[in-house]
Amino acid sequence: MEMVKPSTPSKLLFVCSGNSCRSPMAMIVAEKMEADRGKIIESDSAAGNFKNGKFVASQSPAVNAIRALEAVYGQTRLKEYTPKPLKKEDIEKADKVIFLGVEFRKNAEDAKKLFGDALDGKAMYYCTYVNKQDSKDKERHEVPDPLDGDNWPEYYGEEKPGYRQFSSYAKVLKSMIQDFYPALRDELFQDE
Repeated sequence: MEMVKPSTPSKLLFVCSGNSCRSPMAMIVAEKMEADRGKIIESDSAAGNFKNGKFVASQSPAVNAIRALEAVYGQTRLKEYTPKPLKKEDIEKADKVIFLGVEFRKNAEDAKKLFGDALDGKAMYYCTYVNKQDSKDKERHEVPDPLDGDNWPEYYGEEKPGYRQFSSYAKVLKSMIQDFYPALRDELFQDE
């Protein structure tokens, strides 16, 4: 019997502002979704917040993000995760770099200035791949930021989120990534 070499896992890099909530949650959700389908991916995340000529990350993952993911998936690696700024090495390792909203186009432009052509052919923007049949449905255009809560009421009609809202957010994020995944899978698994 001939041994079949396993295919190399796809490597995804999710980017949000501070790398404390949206992008680390997305990396966990993506890994879990693909594992359920029998696919192996490696995912990571980074901060796209550009200040004073460099990318800057939060100090730690949001506690409510950790709790919400644990409620959905049980123990995850998010508890031990350390947020980090977007770096050229991370872009170079990734097959696709997924920016989680319209506002991150500016982050991609900053990355191009800083890192040259490292992002060429790799950048994907959540807002350009999801179903936009209802232009009033903002969730389908960008991933809202539950951490600072500034745009939370705009999406959910509630005050700044607490743990309960984060639990709902984890489910919303999973749904949003499921909407995005057909386009991503088309790009990642073209040869299968």
